[in-house]
Amino acid sequence: MPPVPRPRAIHGQLLREGRSEIAAWMVEHCHGLHDAARVASSTPMDRHIAERTGQDQSILLAAISECWPSSGPFVFRKRLAEAGLLLAVGTRGPVIIDATGTAHPLARTLRKLCRADGSPGPRSAEMRAFLGDMSLPSLETIRKARSTMAQKKNPKARIMAGITGEEIVAQFSDRTRFVKKGPPHRLYMKDCGWLTVDPAASRLIVSGPSGDADELARRLVEIEPFAIERRQPRQRSSPPAVFRALRPSKGSYAQRFDWWVEHGQNPELRHDGVAVEIGGTFLLDRGNEIDVHDLPPSAEALDLIAQYAAEHWGGGLVLDGPPGSKDWSESDKARLWWACRKHGVVFHGYNPPAALLRRWEAENGEPPAGAVTALRPGGGGSGKPKDEDTNSGAARIRDRLAEVEKEIDAIKAAWKSHSRDFEWIERMRARLDQLNDERQDLKASLSPLDRYQPTISP
Repeated sequence: MPPVPRPRAIHGQLLREGRSEIAAWMVEHCHGLHDAARVASSTPMDRHIAERTGQDQSILLAAISECWPSSGPFVFRKRLAEAGLLLAVGTRGPVIIDATGTAHPLARTLRKLCRADGSPGPRSAEMRAFLGDMSLPSLETIRKARSTMAQKKNPKARIMAGITGEEIVAQFSDRTRFVKKGPPHRLYMKDCGWLTVDPAASRLIVSGPSGDADELARRLVEIEPFAIERRQPRQRSSPPAVFRALRPSKGSYAQRFDWWVEHGQNPELRHDGVAVEIGGTFLLDRGNEIDVHDLPPSAEALDLIAQYAAEHWGGGLVLDGPPGSKDWSESDKARLWWACRKHGVVFHGYNPPAALLRRWEAENGEPPAGAVTALRPGGGGSGKPKDEDTNSGAARIRDRLAEVEKEIDAIKAAWKSHSRDFEWIERMRARLDQLNDERQDLKASLSPLDRYQPTISP
């Protein structure tokens, strides 16, 4: 007789229907009725739990097998604790809690363990009698205690619990990249979305790509009456004004992103740079360049650009842009120069007017610091007539400019003969950077008329 699927079920149904002759014939000819019954190693619920928690149920049963049978309830609880398992009281009786926080009914788990060994397992009433009057914590108490311990070990989860509540930490802590405590509080998700929590205004501001930040905002609204404001990503205007570094930028892509975060902004990672909106001014940080897409720029944006240049660009920047870009007004250039002076940055290519210099000196008690302040025409105090002092100062600057350019030409002429001397090349590269910076400063310090005067060598 060929194999019959589920022979026991068929045999039982035949007996229930009174067809005993056919049932007897099956007993004689169907070998499947005499084979050992196959028992599944795990139930669908066990497979679901293993898929959700990532922990194999066989590992749990192996750990419990070392603890059962036991001589008493206290010894049993101690052995479970040594294996990283806890006894607690669930809604329907005692349970075992594993390392993932999943609760397993105690009696059912022990019956499953005993069934694998071929021995009878205890029933629920027998387990309650075995535990007796032993005091057990509730399932909710253990989960809350574990959450508190996790927050103590994880500062991000601790801060997040204070902002969103403990019931949300377990769901979103693994989807959050970092948390900046405020107020307003800022949460950056792993899918590059931002959520700003402003408790004072009862407002949630969501920016960046749609995803976890939007879901977290909806969960928070279920707990407290927040209003959600969704800010769409800003698009670039064409063409922008460009701030350009005269020296290579310091710091990696991720470090530059973190810099904007540390300065209170919510940057957005894009394929062509780090986008950030500051006081209504949209910036795109490309490393050696920063595109400015809104004019006039906000004062906060100018201040942060100057700080960025001080820390990443070696203390110097130049205002540039593609053909057709909007030219900055003199007032905006003066505001940028002022912000650069505050942070010790040189604004190359800009010659501040005398009124702006006098205002700086009046408010700060000293002339603007710079490499060529002493050489600036009219910047001295020698007591000579104004015209004579201006002419002599411009002459000194032109003489120094000629010396700088002569040294640059000499280094370039000797470059080929030292092409295999890498130490010399490194030294000369550093020297050329210094000379080029000084040349830019010298040219910027000359007035338009003095800039094109011929240099008379002695």
